Amino acid sequence: MLKTPFWLIFILLNLSDLTSATDQVMVHTFESVLRDSGKQWIIELTYNFNEQETIEDARRITLDAIDNNWKPVTLIPFCAGEGHKEPVLMNPLDQVKQDVETFINYRRALKIYIEQLLQEAIRSEIFDSSELEKIRELFWEVEIRAQTRFSLVEESFFSKLAELYSEEITKKLHAISDEVIDSDSILKTNLSNN
Repeated sequence: MLKTPFWLIFILLNLSDLTSATDQVMVHTFESVLRDSGKQWIIELTYNFNEQETIEDARRITLDAIDNNWKPVTLIPFCAGEGHKEPVLMNPLDQVKQDVETFINYRRALKIYIEQLLQEAIRSEIFDSSELEKIRELFWEVEIRAQTRFSLVEESFFSKLAELYSEEITKKLHAISDEVIDSDSILKTNLSNN
């Protein structure tokens, strides 16, 4: 029997997530947040994070995984002069944990943002309820490609909406988006921190 590496199976099983475009985090995103890469525990963490029902559970399993698996990543700068070739810690534990908190707050803000945006779009009669799931999926599909950069998510989301709907509808929804973001300073901060 052929032995298939776990990471290959993981990727193949998660290709369906890309097509359904649900609220999912990709491995490369966690590698960026954790300032480390190519580790099995990060792959497992990503899977477990995506399985959580609440943001508090996601935070708990993430911090537990860091506590149980974090190892220092050091690098000797290639441009260091002679006698100054001391390794530099690339992933200080306190900074990694702070980055994780920022990232988790960002994920929570994204969920709040899209739900408030859709509620206001229904109230304003821009869309009817039959369109909500399609728009929500479009948002998460765009987000999965630009994780941790809300400015890119927002730009791509409205660009995709313009392809599917009229320019007028897109402009109205963009105005609502601005109102949603501006009406909540915590939401605005958490979306712009990345």
